[in-house]
Amino acid sequence: MAKKNLNLRSTLSKNKATEKPLPEKVTFKKSKTSKDLEKVKEKVEAIHKDETKEPKTLIKTKKTKVVEKEENVRITIDLPKSLHKKLKLHAVMNEITIREFVVGLLEKQLRK
Repeated sequence: MAKKNLNLRSTLSKNKATEKPLPEKVTFKKSKTSKDLEKVKEKVEAIHKDETKEPKTLIKTKKTKVVEKEENVRITIDLPKSLHKKLKLHAVMNEITIREFVVGLLEKQLRK
């Protein structure tokens, strides 16, 4: 294949002519208050320590049940498709989430 002549010289010369110089460097004034880096570091660490602990709070579920909220742990289980469908239908019919249903079953069983 033959090379195509794109003739970009006129475009390139226009672009060079319109280049503007960069603006002058601006220096900012120093702040009037000097911050103690150690104090800032301590405050940041204190904030992050508080974030790791999830506070227990009272929450209301859909059935107006008041429950203490605590840290969650995720688990994964594999279910047959037919069982999952039944579980989903049961949850919808009872106007609860699958999570609420499963947690309720586990709590009921483990209380024994």
